[in-house]
Amino acid sequence: DSWVSSVGKGKPSVDPTEIPWSAIRTLLNQSIYGGRIDNEIDQRLLEAFVGTYFTEKSFLPGFCLVEADKASETKAIKPPEGNTREEMLAWAAGLPNSQSPIWLGLPANAEMVLLANRATMLTMNTMKLQSVDDDSPVITESGGDKAADAGPSWAKTLSKSANQWLAMLPEGIPLLDRSPENIKDPLFRFFDREVGIGANLIRLVRADLATLLEVCNGTVKQTNYLRALMADLLKGVLFSGWRKYKVPGNMSANAWVADLALRADQLKKIGDIARSGPAGLRTARVWIGGLFSPEAYITATRQAVAQENKWALESLQLELEMRDSEEDVPSSLTNSFLVTGLRVEGAQCKGTTVNLSTMAFSMAPLTVLRWYSAEEAAKRKASSNPVGVPLYLNVTRAELITVVNFK
Repeated sequence: DSWVSSVGKGKPSVDPTEIPWSAIRTLLNQSIYGGRIDNEIDQRLLEAFVGTYFTEKSFLPGFCLVEADKASETKAIKPPEGNTREEMLAWAAGLPNSQSPIWLGLPANAEMVLLANRATMLTMNTMKLQSVDDDSPVITESGGDKAADAGPSWAKTLSKSANQWLAMLPEGIPLLDRSPENIKDPLFRFFDREVGIGANLIRLVRADLATLLEVCNGTVKQTNYLRALMADLLKGVLFSGWRKYKVPGNMSANAWVADLALRADQLKKIGDIARSGPAGLRTARVWIGGLFSPEAYITATRQAVAQENKWALESLQLELEMRDSEEDVPSSLTNSFLVTGLRVEGAQCKGTTVNLSTMAFSMAPLTVLRWYSAEEAAKRKASSNPVGVPLYLNVTRAELITVVNFK
């Protein structure tokens, strides 16, 4: 207000071109709202939103707060004509009752994506419901020779779940064979750490489940650790002692064990490839969302390319290329790596181009992760209009892995 007053100098109206729009946008982008943002993608969206409305063009007769959209039957919304309180209230009362996502610059199907996420959360919460007769899982110091059907219902429930989970998980994950030559390769070092984390986690979970079965049978006394484990598993929630990598906060224990089994399967396949030599890791198809440290994988590929070509690490630029099918592998994989399991939301990607789409999401069958030198990246940037697309860890969009340029 003080900025506008200083420009107006007591006049009843102010020329829109004299309003300090740049200062207002900076205040909103960096102080009022921007101070709460911790990643560049959200900051970019905020700046685009603020820049659309806080501009001298907002005083032009044809300016619209919301553009008309025929596909979603959204009508155009223009700023109020008057400047009194009654006129503002009348304008607000005349707005449509249903608020479209288009008002915020989102695609028309954004509401469907939110509803789908809520449905997923509802399903996961419903799966956590248990029918437990006893208020708390407390075992008496009785022998283990009782019949299996004589125990409390919570013990039967935990025993059934523990046996199912033990059947899903592998007995173990073989560690990679270290050698002075293998350890020089950045990709080998990364997967060596991944396999180590996976092997330790599988060992921990299987040991806890085996002990849990003994507690249910009455052959082992409870400890505080086991009580916490049983309390969480009876509720269907993930035990905090098992949460060694980032997963959605509402993930159930059953879904987590299934996810861990898939990750362990990938690590075993990676181990088989690594035993034939580190060179095989360059062409291995990696489910990047199934890694414990996906950001470290991106870094390892960057280090591998820089080491092989003797390029400066900070000069490399990343590019993703979406292929049409799993069999559509490029003839040359120089400075490239194969990634699977990427999910594209709100857009369609073909090759290195991206276009907005009304589809909620689509799965990329095969993606090529490629690094370019600074010189090559500058040439490609000059010949196209790159758009930074965020790569998130999962559908919650809480963990940003990196930003990739598309055309």
